[in-house]
Amino acid sequence: MSRTLRTALILLFFWPLPWLAWAQPTDDPARPETHIVSAGDGEEIPVQAFGDGPRALLWLAPDYGFRDSHRELAAALAQRGYSVWLVDLNDALFLPRGPDALREVDGDVVADLIVAAHTATGGPVTVVAEEYSAIPALRGIRAWQQRGPTADILSGAVLFTPSLYAGVPALGSPPPYVPVARATNVPVLVIQPTETNTRWYLDGLLERLGNAGADVYVEMLPGVRSVFYFEESSPAEEDARRRLAGLLPRAITLLRRTPHPLAAAPEPASEGTEAQGLDYALAPYRGTVRPEPLDLETAAGAPYRVQDYSGQVTVLNFWATWCPPCVEEIPSLNRLREEMAGLPFELVSINYAEGPAEIRAFMDKVQVDFPVLLDPGGRVAADWKVFTLPATFVIGPDGTMEYGVNAAIPWDAPEVVEALKALLPEGG
Repeated sequence: MSRTLRTALILLFFWPLPWLAWAQPTDDPARPETHIVSAGDGEEIPVQAFGDGPRALLWLAPDYGFRDSHRELAAALAQRGYSVWLVDLNDALFLPRGPDALREVDGDVVADLIVAAHTATGGPVTVVAEEYSAIPALRGIRAWQQRGPTADILSGAVLFTPSLYAGVPALGSPPPYVPVARATNVPVLVIQPTETNTRWYLDGLLERLGNAGADVYVEMLPGVRSVFYFEESSPAEEDARRRLAGLLPRAITLLRRTPHPLAAAPEPASEGTEAQGLDYALAPYRGTVRPEPLDLETAAGAPYRVQDYSGQVTVLNFWATWCPPCVEEIPSLNRLREEMAGLPFELVSINYAEGPAEIRAFMDKVQVDFPVLLDPGGRVAADWKVFTLPATFVIGPDGTMEYGVNAAIPWDAPEVVEALKALLPEGG
């Protein structure tokens, strides 16, 4: 584990105690108790609590909810003397699944949960979050600090692959961050898998987390796409989960020993970068990236080089086999290529950070009629500022970007085909 940034921290104050209801206590730490915590404006928040140790982990579910792998790790940490509270804010607050809902969660709900976890255990609380639940996690910590606590009951935050983005940027543009990312001053551990595109935004994330003086630590997970998301995990992902039961207690001790202030840092204004959201049709390109040469290999091992995009229309599609929308749009891309046959047109895809054997096994099951290039580690996707998958660039015959699509669309729809044909060079 390496410390990557040095920052300051703050102080906090207690709020009137949230009401707790407890149900069916058990002596088996692998079996959770069911709690109901009154938080926010009277919302009743269900809590799955593993263990009854004096050190609490308040774990907020990612936007896709908890997996069995979350519960298995919670049970393992309970065996090590922790009280682990699993809270799914989407379910508890009757919110739809997805990051947009978590971006809107008020910090007071999480602040009340912090107080409730401390009251129930009598010990320090560490807030744990994953992906977009990092937003309400940091807001809750700051809301608790704004209440003026007189005792330091908070160790800090552990954030798995934190997505502190205010929204999806226009394709080819950097993402905007929520203001609380630059107003955090408690110690933070970022646990970052190497096989996800957010790793290439890590420097920008750390810069913002360090803005208000937080001590930020980083643990990289080599060969891992996601610690919990995939039901069928790779050996590297299974090994990472096994190691977390030992790593997290050491990390929490480190966070607890890191000095920090109790008072909340001022929250800066929103960043100027505009969030665009997902695209549901062919969208004019608004990004900042310009077409770069390609020098990659295909999934079959053949070299594929592009130095100049001029003279034809090029559709460049970034995708992955584990991305359902990516897979769903492949048939329409096949049909688009067939529709444009004989014209100065090229359709090329770049697979995000998967191995050739994995891609070939996929292509044995799913027909892909266009070249599939390899992007080991996702470096090319990062250079093109790909934020979501699928992501597709349309380059005109003069070598400039014409369209950029941050989502899956029907590429063989008549209006799409017509727009692409309109870009063809004279006489094309």
